[in-house]
Amino acid sequence: MQACEHNFWDPFPQLDTQQEIKLCQKPNDISIHHLTWDEENVFVAVGRGLYVYNLQMKRVIACQKTAHDSRVQHIAKLPNRQLISCSEDGSVRIWELREKQQIAAEPVPTGFFNMWGFGRVNKQASQPVKKQQENATSCLLELIGDLIGHSSSVEMFLYFEDHGLVTCSADHLIILWKNGDRESGLRSLKLFQKLEENGDLYLAA
Repeated sequence: MQACEHNFWDPFPQLDTQQEIKLCQKPNDISIHHLTWDEENVFVAVGRGLYVYNLQMKRVIACQKTAHDSRVQHIAKLPNRQLISCSEDGSVRIWELREKQQIAAEPVPTGFFNMWGFGRVNKQASQPVKKQQENATSCLLELIGDLIGHSSSVEMFLYFEDHGLVTCSADHLIILWKNGDRESGLRSLKLFQKLEENGDLYLAA
């Protein structure tokens, strides 16, 4: 072990809100259920939310505190800065990490990811770092797809780039999801190939 941090919340909480956090937050809301990563970011499922930690900036760059109505069970990184998550509420959602110029937005919490020892600063350096974070380019997780088909907790899913997404649930169903635009293009391509083989394409021209 190289570093450890047991405090999920901001390392410098306000005194008037610390007691409220202890009373209102349930242990399940701050439990880490799953994580994945790529060359730039670490994606973490915490309670019902999703957090994105940038390895170069050493801070949280985006989060969705209520990505689902219940606990997030599993997440996976897709190409094109996309992320898939499934939940106990039976939903499967697709997110896209998009850049956003953070001018007067609400600050993104960073305390949780200090468990790796990243982003920890002393009191003398806290102000310059805070100003630098405010001026930095942040991101947001935008919901771009909601797959509705299960009636109970979605336990797991597998993503295949050429074949689609497979989800399994406590409702005893296994569903194969396809990209509609991609499949439509493949069907059109096969149709033109069939017409070309039969010579009908040249007759129509």
